[in-house]
Amino acid sequence: MDMELKFRVGARIARPVAEVFEAVVNPDTLSRYFTTGGAQGRMETGAVVQWSFHDFPGSFPVHIVEVIENERIVFDWDADEPDAPYKTRVTIVSRHWKMGARWYPFARKAGGRRRKA
Repeated sequence: MDMELKFRVGARIARPVAEVFEAVVNPDTLSRYFTTGGAQGRMETGAVVQWSFHDFPGSFPVHIVEVIENERIVFDWDADEPDAPYKTRVTIVSRHWKMGARWYPFARKAGGRRRKA
């Protein structure tokens, strides 16, 4: 039986929703904590941005599928294997708590090598 790799993680970030959202979509702030080799291009629906990491040579394209301000970010990137028949899709969805303007992003990742169960 073939299975697709999927997982979901979440974390509470004690910052205002708009501040956290901007830190993800803005390449300058994203480069300070995630894309250790830098990011080029703002994450906007339909854009293709470039990310790089110090532990991987070169940069790679990230295809921005959907951005809804302060609510949702969906993006794809190619597999790290040449000619792989899949892409990795990441969806970040915010959940607003009633206790103040805080962000609880859930990241769902789907894609990757299919494995036998």
